[in-house]
Formats: sequence, C-alpha cells, structure tokens
Amino acid sequence: MSKTKMVVIACLLLFVFVRNGAIDFTPTPTPDPDVIVVPDVPDVPVVPVVEPSIEMKTLVKPLLALEIDVEDAALLKAYFTQLAATVKNDTKFITSTKVLREYIVTSGSLTFNSTDINDKYSVNDVTFGAFINKTYANVVGLENAAMDDTKRAASVEFFEAVAWSLNR
Repeated sequence: MSKTKMVVIACLLLFVFVRNGAIDFTPTPTPDPDVIVVPDVPDVPVVPVVEPSIEMKTLVKPLLALEIDVEDAALLKAYFTQLAATVKNDTKFITSTKVLREYIVTSGSLTFNSTDINDKYSVNDVTFGAFINKTYANVVGLENAAMDDTKRAASVEFFEAVAWSLNR
C-alpha cells in the first residue's frame, strides 16, 4: 500500500472516530486549587407568609424600616411563622397568655441564643425583642388571661404579621 493511501485511510478513520465521539480532542480543564466551587443551592428556606390585616400592618410597620440581613430575616420569619402555627394548633399546651409568654421566652432563647439578633437590631430605640414584647402586649394585654379564641386568633395574626414584615 502506498503512503498516500495509508494517510487517506488514517484520516478517514480519524474522522469517523472523532465524528462518533470515540476520540475527543477537547482539552479537559484543570481545576484551579484556589477556586472553591459552591453548589447553586439556596441556603434560605422558603417560608410561606400570610398577609396581615391593616391593623396588624400598622403595628409591625416599624419592622419594615429595619435594614436586616437576609439570613437574619429568614431565621426570624421562619421562627414567627412557626410560632403562629404552634399557637394556632396547640390548644392543649398553650392555655393562657402566661404559658405562651413562657413558651416564647424558652423557644426564643433556644432559637436565637447563638446569634446576636436581639442586640443587633433596634426598633424605636429598643431592642428587637423588647419591641416585639411591647407590641404583643398591646395585642393581648399584660395580664395573665385564658387563651380564648379571640386572644388565640389575635396572637396568631400578630405573629404572622411579624413574619410578613420580615419577608425580604
């Protein structure tokens, strides 16, 4: 066989192998050791939020002006959404405003103890937590009272309104 025929056959075979993907001449990129690849997965949970009444929007209006970190807003929003659901659904444990306040102190401490959220944000010259406590007292009162349907509904609506105000 002549050299020309061998070169033509080799070129044809090469063409067929490349065309069918058996041979790939695309250079494989070498990963840069200084570049950290982060998967495109959102780290902020999606929490559905209920739009509050005009009255509740007015109560939580100062929270809308807060310049709050997205992560902090997501954590607070999830907390208050879950708190509203707990108050709404747990009629056996949460039987009075006193029990609810104790529950809020305990669950809030467990949730936010490792953060600086309370000291990091102030609303109307008080800490975030103090603003929530004061505003909630305006909703259900300061005295210990049975958690009747009216107080329960008002509590749920207030906590949902707080979550709504943090929807960033």
